[in-house]
Amino acid sequence: MLKESIDKLITELGLESLGEDEKYQVIAQITEHLNQVMIDTLTSNLNAEQLARFEQLTALDDAEKMDEGIAQLTAEVPNIHLK
Repeated sequence: MLKESIDKLITELGLESLGEDEKYQVIAQITEHLNQVMIDTLTSNLNAEQLARFEQLTALDDAEKMDEGIAQLTAEVPNIHLK
């Protein structure tokens, strides 16, 4: 399913003529940009205490704990999904 989604994105963006490495680089850049947009949206809606928790979570070496903590933090921000 993920492969189909990536293939569809490549087609929608007109990237079919690129080599595999170039496609990967473009997808990685898009993913990085979208991640930054999500982080900026979240952090701009946090109070000081929540922002401090977010910074602690992103410093964790345990990706699973970090993801769980950020999910909990996101759930505390009203209407974050509407921004």
